Amino acid sequence: MPDLGAPELMLILVIVLFVFGGSKVAEIGGSLGKGIKEFKNAMKEDEAAAAPSSPVALIKAGQTVCPKCSSANLESARFCNECGSPMAVTVTPGVTTTSGALT
Repeated sequence: MPDLGAPELMLILVIVLFVFGGSKVAEIGGSLGKGIKEFKNAMKEDEAAAAPSSPVALIKAGQTVCPKCSSANLESARFCNECGSPMAVTVTPGVTTTSGALT
């Protein structure tokens, strides 16, 4: 397939201008830009809807939450599997553990 350089692209642009006219090309470009913008906005909305409101919502019973990186770890874990910091928070409301022991 031949490479399209600057002279070839300019020739294609001139032909498009002759065929469609300047106002129609501007209209097509504007519509294309709006379509891309709407697509990006829809993708952001889908990502926001798919993300959990809280990382704790994904934690199962018997697991603790790392206070530094919010990753799930076993309740008996003394250090976080992700970042290595000491474990201190559990999923159970009102109960705090240090090194896996209830306080």
